[in-house]
Amino acid sequence: MNREPTDEQFEAYRSLFSELRQTHPQRCELARREFDRAVEDEATVCGDVELDGIEVAVPQLVRVDVIDWLNADFFQRTYPEAHASGTLFHLTLWPDIDVPSDVLIALKDLAVRGGTLVLDGPSTGTWSVRTALDRLTGALGNGVISDQVLLGTQTYWAGPLDNPYIDASENPRSLSEAAHAIGRDAATARRSSGSYLRLDLTEQEANSMFDLYAAAYEVLGDHPCAQGVTPEEFRHMMLHEPEMTKLVFQRDGEVESICLITPQLDSLDWINTEFYQARFGDQFDSGRLHWYPAIATDPTSTGARNARSLVELIGELYEAALNPATILFDTPDVNSAFLPPYLEELINGLPHYEVRFEVIAEHEYHAVQLGA
Repeated sequence: MNREPTDEQFEAYRSLFSELRQTHPQRCELARREFDRAVEDEATVCGDVELDGIEVAVPQLVRVDVIDWLNADFFQRTYPEAHASGTLFHLTLWPDIDVPSDVLIALKDLAVRGGTLVLDGPSTGTWSVRTALDRLTGALGNGVISDQVLLGTQTYWAGPLDNPYIDASENPRSLSEAAHAIGRDAATARRSSGSYLRLDLTEQEANSMFDLYAAAYEVLGDHPCAQGVTPEEFRHMMLHEPEMTKLVFQRDGEVESICLITPQLDSLDWINTEFYQARFGDQFDSGRLHWYPAIATDPTSTGARNARSLVELIGELYEAALNPATILFDTPDVNSAFLPPYLEELINGLPHYEVRFEVIAEHEYHAVQLGA
């Protein structure tokens, strides 16, 4: 096949996910950079799919290392032999499209070599991984799949802030404008202690927060999902993204804890903004959806006190902004049982505030061991 990716080929591939982008919060399709890498990779197997009467070759069997949303280090540690032998692939199947013959032949060849497949997607519905596994079994026949395991999940949360004393404005202030109005911005921070909103950080401050976040990420990173913010991305957000709101707790001017917030969901590479627009409508259009991509704090009693101070500032900011926003975030398995109730406890401890976080979707990661 031609290994030169084209715009038409990419748009055709992207159209296959149009329904999923409306119904699931996590991106499940290759971004353009990933698509180009996949098509150019000689190991990739493309299937011929008919769209509007025209056959288009789209990548379906792709090496795990090519896909940014998969944690390549995790898979290399978990399946070292398959990774070393080049038999570790991510498989994409669509609900209403039969497995193309070229892909089926490649899958059977992979089974002879004892290969491993990775599939991910929603936990329920026609696009779920379990539905895809049923279709895979039907296509390969009994006895070809020797083992199947759920590797992990990513859970997506939403919690509308309820405060009867906030009269929501049609044109709410930004959080930075609110911070300036209540004197909790960089202009008043200087060498003070307490929680403040900062639009920028120094390299030294970012480095100190990077070390805290990197230590926490060692635990979060033992997961098949590379969604969320890596330590390197965290540093970039702190230093180079002015639209990213940075709430910091500082003691005598030294930053000890930080919470990042953004209303710009399209700045988060792993998010389907179309899902949030379809689900939340006016809240999306008016900027009342706020994503919390990262929190870094010392995991001690001091860090816990800092977190309470930051949450108190969050409450003050939303009141001053006249914006009862909905808080959004996602969690891997290790945080799903702890973080949402902890945030609820902190926020519900504020005067007049109430929030209940609900699961809006789960994303599953499965591995399948093939055998002849």
